[in-house]
Order: sequence, then structure tokens, then C-alpha cells
Amino acid sequence: MTRRRKPPPKPQGKAKRKPAPKAPAPAPQAAEADPLADARIRPFVERYCDLAGVKLLEKGSDLRELRLPPPERVHFQGRESVRLALSLDALERHPDAEIAVLGSPFLTHLIEAIRARGGGRLSLGLIPPPGAAESQEVVPSTDLPVAVKDGTARRRKAGLAAHPIGRLLARVVLRAGAAVEEAVVESDVFDLSTGTRLGDDVAGLFQDLEAQRVAPADPDAIPDAALVPPREPDELLRLLIGNLREQSAERVAARQAAAEQAVAKELDRLDRYFASILADKSDPDEARTITALHERRRTEEVRRHQVKAIVHPLQLVEASVDDRVPALRAPAGGAGRVPARARRLRRVLAALLGVRRGLLRGSRHRPVPGG
Repeated sequence: MTRRRKPPPKPQGKAKRKPAPKAPAPAPQAAEADPLADARIRPFVERYCDLAGVKLLEKGSDLRELRLPPPERVHFQGRESVRLALSLDALERHPDAEIAVLGSPFLTHLIEAIRARGGGRLSLGLIPPPGAAESQEVVPSTDLPVAVKDGTARRRKAGLAAHPIGRLLARVVLRAGAAVEEAVVESDVFDLSTGTRLGDDVAGLFQDLEAQRVAPADPDAIPDAALVPPREPDELLRLLIGNLREQSAERVAARQAAAEQAVAKELDRLDRYFASILADKSDPDEARTITALHERRRTEEVRRHQVKAIVHPLQLVEASVDDRVPALRAPAGGAGRVPARARRLRRVLAALLGVRRGLLRGSRHRPVPGG
């Protein structure tokens, strides 16, 4: 018997790896609620609560409740409390809440309440003055380069002055045709006594004090400082509103461009409409009447689409700062401080002029030999 050989086993290929199970997709995070309230309105509400003694309670995520004392309820339609939603999610969870956005009834009631209480001015106090080490200037040497005879040294008298500074918070409404745009804007920080726009360093100190990142200084820190009076209210208002107009120039230009497109479409529609009417009229008197009406409607549309800016001042935020702050002594746009090298040169020239005056006085009284 012949034995059959078993066929050699077929070479097995490499075992296919099973695809690794896909990692589960991360669960979508809950969408963060975008606060709809303007960033400037929320501190505005907090200031009103501090001013009027209103309790501001936290009732949940982006939900606040204002407990109104009896004198304040008249401004909020007699309600004892008002729920305020700071996001769309909070408004969906609590449909009875109000939302603090421009044009909302809540903001209108809030502005009326603040004006009724005379809260149009907010005083932050005195900006902390710089440390003594920072305010002192290092003088390399007190020796004069030339000898001075019969000189007299006197103590230099220097006084401090407290300047009022501040900025205006206002609501700006832009109207053009059927479009209405509102915004709460802040002016730059100005020296209210000189009308000078201050630099970023003083504005930063002002913002720190306004945000309560620093505490106001004790008024006794500069007891002998002379208080510089601010300008007249009408003049200050014109100055600050002019600054707001400069800040709103881009928004006004954008609104003007949109209004020009809208009025062009409306005028084209009017032209086609009145042209179709005139095509059926053969009476010259009727044609003149329709043409006059056409011109009047065009004039009305052009006037209606002109951009009108209305500024409602909300609050003037004020503070005081003494003139030891370097940037206050050298306001933006004005003359800067004298450099150290120029100061040394000025002292040298003063000494030389003093010596020259002494020589001239000596020659006048010197006896002439043989006279």
C-alpha cells in the first residue's frame, strides 16, 4: 500500500487586526450662554442698586432678581420685584423675566429711576497718588559748574492741586428710514477743569478705581491741595458729547452707507410708479400735479433716510487726581515734561546769567583808580 502524503499546509497570512473601536465622540458641551446684556449695562444696574438700596439677588445661572423698596416701585409699574435674565437660556427657562438690552422696557424704567434720584453723577473719590519714591526725581549733583559769589538760596514753594477728571456714559440712537440702532457708549477720560483728553495711563487708573480694583485714597492724603473747579456744565456737555460723536463716526458712516442704498431703491420704485401713472395722463394740468407730488415724495424719502443721531446722557462718572501724576502734568496733545538734560542745562544757564549780572553790578560800583 502506498501512503499518500498529506499536502503541506498552506501558509497562513498574517492575521488581520481588528479595527480598534472608535473612541466615543466627546459629548457636546453645553453651549455657553452668551450674555445679551451690554457689558456696560450690568455695572449700570449694580450702581443703581447701590444708590437706591435695591437688593440684587442671584436666582440662578444668568438670572437676577431686584427687590424694590416702596419708593422705587413707581418707576417699575408698581412691582415689588423684577426678574432680570442675562442670557437667552435664562429667558427661555423663565419667560416672565425681563432682559436688559437697548430698547427694552426694563432699561427705560431703569433710566427713569436713576434720573428721578439724581443719579446722573457718580463720584468715585480720589485716585491714590503715586508713592513718594516714584514722585521724587533723582538729581545727579547739586554742585554748580561755576562758582557763584553773593548768591542766595531760597526754598522753592510747590503746591498741589486736585483736578476733577471724568467721562460721560450715554445712550446713542441712530435713526435712518425704518432702521433704528442703539448703543451705550463711553467717552474718553477728560480733565474736567482744562477740557484736555487724558492719556492711557491716567485712564487706566480711572478704570481701576471705577471697577473697584483699587480703593479710593483718603482725602486727608493731600489736605493742603487746592481744588481746581470744573468747567461749566453746558461747556462740559458739549465737550464730552463732541468726543462721543468722534467715537461714533464709523457707526454713523456705516449707517449712512446703508441708508443711501435704501433710499436709492425707494426712489427708483417711486420713479417707476409715477412714470406709469404719467403714461396714462394726457391732461397737462394733471401731469403737473402728479409731477409735483412725485417731487414732494422724493424729497420726503431723502429726508426720512437721513441719519439722525440722538444722544441721551446717562451718567457722568467723576474722580479727583492730584497733579503729582506725571501724565496729568503733561496731558496728551500738550507740551511734554522738560527732559533731565534740558533741566540741567537750564540750571547752568541760570547760574551763568546770575554771575554775569553780579559782574555787571560790581563794575558799576567799582572805584576807578585815580578818579
